[in-house]
Amino acid sequence: MKIIWNLRVMMAQHDIRSATELARQLDARGVEISTAQVTRIVNKMPDRISVTVLRGLMEIFHCYPNDLIVVEHDEPENSNAPVSRIHADKGAAIPTAKPKTRQKNTEPREVDNVLSLTGGKARPMPVKGQ
Repeated sequence: MKIIWNLRVMMAQHDIRSATELARQLDARGVEISTAQVTRIVNKMPDRISVTVLRGLMEIFHCYPNDLIVVEHDEPENSNAPVSRIHADKGAAIPTAKPKTRQKNTEPREVDNVLSLTGGKARPMPVKGQ
């Protein structure tokens, strides 16, 4: 799987030429972030990004998170795979792989008569004098 950070592409499409200009636009929308932090997210995909900053970027570029963060799967496309969404720009359905499901354990379990209703084996604590 490959993750692509499209912030520079979005900046170019909206004629924003520098991180300083982007920082000013974020500040105008109430997003408090330093120019140094903006420079870092412009130059390199961040390991994490706050929802506030993401919201500000979406307002500036009039886009959705999947326009800024693009995920490409290495798996070959399968025409029988379910479709999760249709990309608005391309007008084509994007197939996704079926999620792996956990198999339920169908073997009978021994039930301890001191089990609590919430699971886990709770044993009564010994009380002195009894």
